[in-house]
Amino acid sequence: MKHLIILFLGLLIFTGCERKTSVEIIPDYNSIYFTSDNIEKPPHLLEGDTNFLESEIKKEMNRNSQDNISLEYRFLLNENGNVEKILPVQTPGMDYSNLVAREVSSWKFEPGQNNDKAVKSQYTWDFYIPGEIRIDESEYKMAADSMPQPVGGMQALSRNIVYPEKAKQNGTEGKVFLQVYIDETGKVVKTAVIKSAGELLDNAAAAAIRKTGFTPGIVNGKPVKAKIVIPIVFKLS
Repeated sequence: MKHLIILFLGLLIFTGCERKTSVEIIPDYNSIYFTSDNIEKPPHLLEGDTNFLESEIKKEMNRNSQDNISLEYRFLLNENGNVEKILPVQTPGMDYSNLVAREVSSWKFEPGQNNDKAVKSQYTWDFYIPGEIRIDESEYKMAADSMPQPVGGMQALSRNIVYPEKAKQNGTEGKVFLQVYIDETGKVVKTAVIKSAGELLDNAAAAAIRKTGFTPGIVNGKPVKAKIVIPIVFKLS
């Protein structure tokens, strides 16, 4: 009987040490779904109405009284070219993510391939509508003792550039020239296209600039409103 009691207490102690958690550990999706950097043949869209999705997003923007938006998602595809999951990279909220997930559930892709074999892969989809505010452009100086510069240099700006997936698929390249209006705090308050490379690349260039911090223009040691021209090149390797 003593042995049984000791064994029973031992079981209580052992089972009492077990800890369970309800916290979900998210997998490393890059090790499950091949990215464009480590796949021989990236996936591409076969069946899917991107124009309809964009129109639905614009309807949602109207409902939310939004005049600009930046969306970026990664679609995680299985070997059959179907969307299994979506990962929001940039989105203003779940309403948009739910909308995107609903629409792309019926899209069909040619799956990515490695060694002539279909594999799980990632497909990036993005959509931008840059917003503008009204300013008195005459207040923004074209010359200053020190003109605005991207914080971290042009490399910092280049890291914010996202090549639109649709432009990649279409083989679209070009150089966008933007007039950029920067206030006394270094905030970009407006961009204007001086030379266009098409709507997709124009919007991507404006979005990259808006993500970037700038030093303000300086006149006589004081920050001022200033405007500069920034070229952004989109070239497929």
